[in-house]
Amino acid sequence: MSMWHERWAVKKTTWDLNGPHPLTKSLFQNCASLSPEKAKGRWLIPGCGRAHDGPYLLELGAKSVDGRDLVPQAIDEAGRLYGSVANLRLSSGDITQVSYDDVCAFDCIFDRAMLCALQGQARDNYVNACAQYLKPGGLFASLAFASTSQPEVGPPFQITRSEIEVLFGGNWRIECLEERFDGPCDQKILSEWLLIAQKL
Repeated sequence: MSMWHERWAVKKTTWDLNGPHPLTKSLFQNCASLSPEKAKGRWLIPGCGRAHDGPYLLELGAKSVDGRDLVPQAIDEAGRLYGSVANLRLSSGDITQVSYDDVCAFDCIFDRAMLCALQGQARDNYVNACAQYLKPGGLFASLAFASTSQPEVGPPFQITRSEIEVLFGGNWRIECLEERFDGPCDQKILSEWLLIAQKL
């Protein structure tokens, strides 16, 4: 059993806000300014948890949203909350294992905590998988943790500007990287990045 399965089993889901993130609307609006067509397309939420942001993205203008999580219990709880929402699909599985049908299937990815749940090679593998999911010109839209009260301890793990620039070098172009202090998800988070990278 992974650490994430254990956290769900004992209900230690401190990252859950019981609703969409306060910066989700700003992130979506920035995506819409960059590419209205992509923002109104198909979104993927890796590590969606209870998927609170899924229905909200649909409300903001997304055509459809796929929420995925490694932990089946997370998807079960998301289903109880939002299973009847039209154009929201929920499933469990390893987000880094990209199926043939999912290659270049999505216009945008909404990352709320996955990037900062990982470190080192696992973080690289995740970003590489996201590139496979996205269509050319697709957007990786993230609310990543810029600073935490305990940077040496995690998850969550903070990520620096220079680390983002390395991760999204090569086949990406960073379109937005803005540090925000008005929407931390728990007391450990001091500030967050509003990050949008476009797949070239």
